[in-house]
Amino acid sequence: MPRPYESFKDFIESIGNSELLDLYSDFLKTGNDELMMKKLKELGYDMTSVPKNSIDKPMGSGGKKQKEKV
Repeated sequence: MPRPYESFKDFIESIGNSELLDLYSDFLKTGNDELMMKKLKELGYDMTSVPKNSIDKPMGSGGKKQKEKV
């Protein structure tokens, strides 16, 4: 069961990727989440269930790590 997070920031920090943290910081400044979402997808997280207007608000389980294809 996915771990709940207080905020999207907590979710991003839990991943532990410095590039992603920088992209999150850029998102907060610009409001553009495109690069951050692309990086999350590259890292294997399915963010399709996260509503666009909820990224800077408290959240539940966050993105789900996709299973690697064999």
